[in-house]
Amino acid sequence: AAGTVVLRGGRLHLEDWRGSVAGRPLQLEGSVPLLPPIASFLGLGESEALDLRIEVPSGPLTPLLVWLPFFPSGRSWLSFVPEAGAYGHLQLHVTGDFDNPVINGEAAIEKARISLPQPWGDLEDIQAQVLFEGHRLKLEKVNANALGGRLYAHGEITWQGTQKPQVRGAITGDLRPRVSGIDAEGTVNLQVEGPVDDPNVTGRLVLRKGTLDMASFQTVGTKSQPVADLRLDVDVQVNQLRVRVGSFLDVPVKGQLRATGRVSDPELSGQLTADRGRINYLGTNFVLEEAVAEFVPSRGVFPRISLWGTTWIGSTTVALQLSGVLPHLGARLTSQPPLPQQEILALLEWPGQLARINSGDIDLMELLQQGITMGLVGGVEDAVRESLGLDDFRLEPDLSQKRIRLSVGKALLPRIYLTYEQSLFSEPQGELTLEYDLENGWRLSAGVRNDGELRLGVKTRIRF
Repeated sequence: AAGTVVLRGGRLHLEDWRGSVAGRPLQLEGSVPLLPPIASFLGLGESEALDLRIEVPSGPLTPLLVWLPFFPSGRSWLSFVPEAGAYGHLQLHVTGDFDNPVINGEAAIEKARISLPQPWGDLEDIQAQVLFEGHRLKLEKVNANALGGRLYAHGEITWQGTQKPQVRGAITGDLRPRVSGIDAEGTVNLQVEGPVDDPNVTGRLVLRKGTLDMASFQTVGTKSQPVADLRLDVDVQVNQLRVRVGSFLDVPVKGQLRATGRVSDPELSGQLTADRGRINYLGTNFVLEEAVAEFVPSRGVFPRISLWGTTWIGSTTVALQLSGVLPHLGARLTSQPPLPQQEILALLEWPGQLARINSGDIDLMELLQQGITMGLVGGVEDAVRESLGLDDFRLEPDLSQKRIRLSVGKALLPRIYLTYEQSLFSEPQGELTLEYDLENGWRLSAGVRNDGELRLGVKTRIRF
């Protein structure tokens, strides 16, 4: 350290004092009072007013965080950024007294990082202009890389004496998380307000499109802890989210949700719906006709599910209805033409029926059809749908008719859906259809066949 330090009138006067704090170079100018016991011992009058100018040149700012616990409410600030790195410069003018300092000045954050719990990665390349205005810290032009996108923020932190500092700000931007179980794109518009260590988050999250693998996401979620257990009151708009539950369910959903509670224990309310997708039950793929997931706060994040799907085996159409609160779902099977439950199960549980082929109780072609649907088609469908960016791609074999039915679909607008269906390996008869969703499950459709025939119609779903 170098500079001039003079004791005068119960105060230490520093003139061009240069040294280091926590390994960082520091320049001080001004005066600070002696602690009252020391001033009394020396027979000097007490003077509590601070008047100190502090300058830290460009470089790492992280080491200075070790001093936060010594300032009023500093522990709250430190708990908010448990693992952080920062680079920039700092200029401050501190007045007032030790118990209630008044800070003016500025800090330029040129490059900073805050660690998030795994697997969310880090807030990286943080840039910000920070203004100190007495008992207020203003955050201007804040931006950072996070979850595959760029976030922008502004706001302020205020404090008074030993009271908890308060935060108020706004966060906007695009997110493209690519972590285990989640691959999505969306936008955020959030407001943060309240104590720094316990703020309330409100606003809106729009999920444009993405994929959620529930098995992978739940496994990851049990291993991570949030940076802060924030209070939530956020609206979530889901435009298109493909939800997968192992090999059991693959369905694109949409709807509106509201997230409340805490980050560590969120509560959801609202509804997600779907009118296409695939369910695998007892080794057989069902085409999803309708699905509803209803969320209420008392059940946390577990919805009440109602699913309805159909499949066809030879000349028999089988309908599956699943209902209940996840993960406890009850199943009901019906068919057209009507069959007893045991006969429907016999159609679906094809591996257990191999011994019945010789007795003639089951047709070999029907058995092979079920095996192809279960083992081969599902993987092919997923690969083609993802590579071409389609919302729907289905191959439905019917060996008894020596054909496979191809169905391709793509959502053009929220209520407009384009489909193409054609039979393969038989006399081709394809049809391109444009559908418009009405209320209560009704649809207007306009289609054209390969031979040029035009078709207009109205569609609805009838359960059996």
